[in-house]
Amino acid sequence: IFSVASVRPPSDPAIGAPALNLWPEAASGWLIPSAILFGLVVGSFLNVIIHRLPIMMQREWEQEARAVLDELMRVGAVDELKDGRLRLVQRAYIPQADEGTKLDILGTDVSDLISAIEHNLDPENETPFFQRKVAYDNLPADYLPDLRALLRRKGQKLLEDLNTDMSRHDRDVQGEPEAPDRRRAMIGIYYYEDSSDGNE
Repeated sequence: IFSVASVRPPSDPAIGAPALNLWPEAASGWLIPSAILFGLVVGSFLNVIIHRLPIMMQREWEQEARAVLDELMRVGAVDELKDGRLRLVQRAYIPQADEGTKLDILGTDVSDLISAIEHNLDPENETPFFQRKVAYDNLPADYLPDLRALLRRKGQKLLEDLNTDMSRHDRDVQGEPEAPDRRRAMIGIYYYEDSSDGNE
């Protein structure tokens, strides 16, 4: 162990007496307490962070989850049972009265559909996007409710299967790090009907 007292100080030729180096002793008078105080401050700060950060993050997650649940309950997609459990009413989130959300969805869907058509019309694109439809113009009106129900069943099933497969590869869902080859893909199914005038 190094000891300042065990080291004989050098002589000072000017006064013929040993030169006393008081710096180690003087420094130790404030350096050690300062180091202890610094350690206490840092340790206290870390303890606060370690204790409070998980609580703050949990509260933030709970608030976000509550906001999503409130919206699902507002549009009738989820019901809360008497025992506090939740029951899924709809298998998809469909906004009802929120006109702003409807307009956002309309704008995105129309833009994606037009972009897909433009991509397929461009002769320089060697790999066209999938674009198919089936249409008949002389269907009885009483058949259309059955057709819509058939589309809801099979169309919903197809979209759920695609959603499961796509989510397994989405980096955000899987918690994977960001990569430069970020891509967006959209798959939609639409249905339309009107009165045919017999000229088509």
